[in-house]
Amino acid sequence: PYGEDVDWAKNLLQTGEGVLQYQGVRYQIGLPRTLTWATARPELPGFTRVFAGPLGVRTFMRVDILPTLSVQVPPPA
Repeated sequence: PYGEDVDWAKNLLQTGEGVLQYQGVRYQIGLPRTLTWATARPELPGFTRVFAGPLGVRTFMRVDILPTLSVQVPPPA
């Protein structure tokens, strides 16, 4: 499910927006961009900082929640 070569990441980067479901809430997201470990590291939670490096995680994706945030976003058909 992770890495720059997975379909969801390629699709999100190509279209520039999508829907993310987290803890039962659906968010309209956009402006995806990949960050290097060095750029992302200061903003990551401690647990992620500790384990991402040894696990070989070198890039991260940052997205913004768009103003069209809504729990009403219908699920994919």
